[in-house]
Amino acid sequence: MRKYYLSILFFIIILISYSQEYPSFAGIRTGPSFPYAGFRSGMTIGSYGFAKTGFNVTIEGAHFFLKNVGVGGLIGFNVHKINKHSLEVQYLRDNYNYSSVMIDVQPYYSTTYMPGFYFSIPIPNTILCFTLKIMAGFFWVRNPEYHFTYVNLKNETFYLSQPAESSTNFAFLTGAGMKIKLSENIGIYFSAEYTGSRFGFYYTTIDTYEATYKKVSFINTTAGVCLFL
Repeated sequence: MRKYYLSILFFIIILISYSQEYPSFAGIRTGPSFPYAGFRSGMTIGSYGFAKTGFNVTIEGAHFFLKNVGVGGLIGFNVHKINKHSLEVQYLRDNYNYSSVMIDVQPYYSTTYMPGFYFSIPIPNTILCFTLKIMAGFFWVRNPEYHFTYVNLKNETFYLSQPAESSTNFAFLTGAGMKIKLSENIGIYFSAEYTGSRFGFYYTTIDTYEATYKKVSFINTTAGVCLFL
């Protein structure tokens, strides 16, 4: 499994075709997705994510009506597993009346639907071209299902389940990249983009049932080959 993730990190697929006259394009890409800030770690399961590095698959396209400016959109799908060990350690710190806890939890699933503006900034007399994107749209997140097995200080065992819950919110996406033209028809491409928003979810504990807010945010990265048509 570790070799699988390393292969994703260092060999990432992109299949995108670019127009020669204008940098319009359409394609599909995939790469690692890095949880950011409180989505990666924190103090409680209600407000923080404890997410591991995941992966992203995105379908994307843009039409450039000028050589430097275009409009387009993307649909992206992300999966992030949860670091169960870190989650269990933190849960025991928050609930000191229990001697142990086992947590069985599903991954986070999320989808982005983003229209927006694309910018292409070639560097004169070089093979380099920088790209930017500013987008806004809908961000859907599925908060996972949790199953808890508690053991208290009297060695009594309790079971508790937290159902999965989905929520949709408005969000922005910002991204930047770089194209390097190796020949008339082939180049390489690097990009990174950030997406994040706060979502309200309900959490059940032994004592309470309450709403809390969790920020889901991540940085998707891509590197690979592009074709110039």
